[in-house]
Amino acid sequence: TYGQLGDGTYSGRNNPTSIVDGEMLSDIPQKIAVGANHSCAIGYSTSTLYCWGSNKYGQLGIGTHGITTNKNSPVTAYDLEITYAVEVALGENHTCVILYSTHHIKCWGDNTYGQLGDGSNVYKLSSNAATSLSSNVAGTVSPAAMIATGANHTCALFAGTTAPHCWGKNTSEQLGNGNSIDQNIPQLTTAPNPFNMALGDDHTCVIDTSKEISCWGSSLNDRLAKNPYRWINIEKLPSQLLSHQCYPIKVNIYNYIDSSYADSGQGFDITLSATNSDGSTNSDFVFYTADNCTAPIATPTQIYGTKPLYVKYTGPESGYKNLKISATSSVSHLNSYSQLVNFEMNGSNINSNFSIQLARDTVKENSNACIPVQLSTINSNGSTRIQNTTLSINILENRAGEFYLTSNCLGISTTTVSVPANQSQSMFFYKPSPATGEDIITVNSIPHKLKVVPN
Repeated sequence: TYGQLGDGTYSGRNNPTSIVDGEMLSDIPQKIAVGANHSCAIGYSTSTLYCWGSNKYGQLGIGTHGITTNKNSPVTAYDLEITYAVEVALGENHTCVILYSTHHIKCWGDNTYGQLGDGSNVYKLSSNAATSLSSNVAGTVSPAAMIATGANHTCALFAGTTAPHCWGKNTSEQLGNGNSIDQNIPQLTTAPNPFNMALGDDHTCVIDTSKEISCWGSSLNDRLAKNPYRWINIEKLPSQLLSHQCYPIKVNIYNYIDSSYADSGQGFDITLSATNSDGSTNSDFVFYTADNCTAPIATPTQIYGTKPLYVKYTGPESGYKNLKISATSSVSHLNSYSQLVNFEMNGSNINSNFSIQLARDTVKENSNACIPVQLSTINSNGSTRIQNTTLSINILENRAGEFYLTSNCLGISTTTVSVPANQSQSMFFYKPSPATGEDIITVNSIPHKLKVVPN
C-alpha cells in the first residue's frame, strides 16, 4: 500500500519479490531494517542509507513528508553523515541510525511521543534536521554502541554507561525508568550490562553479559535484537597506500560500555580480508605479523583486546583500485568492521628505469652550447607512472661537461636530477666539454653519446 516492499509498485505480494534498484543502483545491501510501513538498508560499498515506503511523517529522511511523498523504490536519505551509517533501526513511523564516523545517534520521522529523543515532540524530515543525542543532563553528545526501536519508543547503549537509555512512549512503562510518563530525552534504565536489546510495541527486552534476559512493559517476550556492544576496528589504516610497501596497523576489540579495550584475557577469532568494489575477494592484500611483512597472519587470527599487525598490497604495480578492508568474527556479539581504502598501485623506486633524450647529438667545440635533456621514467611493468614521492637520479659524464638545472647553463652545476612527485618526466641541461671528442652521459648504467666536433 505504501511502497514498503520496494518493488516499484504499491501492491501487496504473496511471494518474495526482489526490490528494484532505485537510487541504490548496483550498491550491495549489507544491513536492513523494517518499520510498520517503511524499510531501510545500508549499502555495502558506500555505507549509504537507502529507504522506501511510507513517508507520512518524514521517516524516509528525504526532507519532505506526507502520503504523496511515499516511495516504492529505494531513495537516498539526506545528510552527508548518513553516508557512513553503521546501524539502522526503524520504529512504526520513525528511523534511527548510528553514524559511522562518530557513533552518534540521529533519529527522524514521527515524534509524537518523543521517540526521536531530541527534547521536543516535533517530527523531523531528515537526519540533517535531526539532533545528535545525549545520554546526560549536561547535554554532551555521546557515542553509542547499539540502537533498537519499538513502535513508538527507542533504546540505546551509550559509551561510558552500563545500562541502556530509553525514550519515547511510556504508557506501558516500556522505558523501564520507574514511571509511565512519555519522555522526549533519553532516560537511564536499571537493566545492567546489556549486549543485546529488542523492542516491541509496548515492551522492551535485553540480554545481559551473563546471558540473563530482562523484560519490562505490557508483556514479556524473549525476542532479542542482535546489536553488539563490542566493536572491532582497525587503527592507522591510511586512506591511500602504495603497493609493495609495508604499513603498520592495529586491530582492536573495543568495548563502548566502559570506553576500554575488551578484556585482554579473552581472545577472539578475527578474520581480516579485502574485497573489491564488486564484492569479490582481493587476495593481493595481505596482513602480516612482522614489521618487514614477511610472515602472513593465520586466518582467522586471535585478537586479545588489541593487536599490532602489518599490511601490504602485493598486486599489480599500475593503476588505482578501491578496496574494502574488513574484520569479521563468528562470535555473535562482535560486530564486523569495514573501511574503504584507495590504493595507488604504481610500483616502487627500485622497479623504475630511467632514460634520457638529448635535444642534439652533435655540437661544435667551444660553442658554449646549453643542450636540453629530457629524463623519463619507465616502471618495470612498462608504465611511466611513478609513485608519489620525489625521485633523485644520479647522472655521470666522462669528460669536462657539466649539468645544470637552469636553461642558460649558469649557476651551480649538479650531478643529481629530481623527478617531481606524481610525474614521469623531468628536464635538465647539459653544457658539453669544450674540446673535440665524445661526451658520454650515463643514466641508469646506460650511456648516451654526444659528439663535439671541430668548428
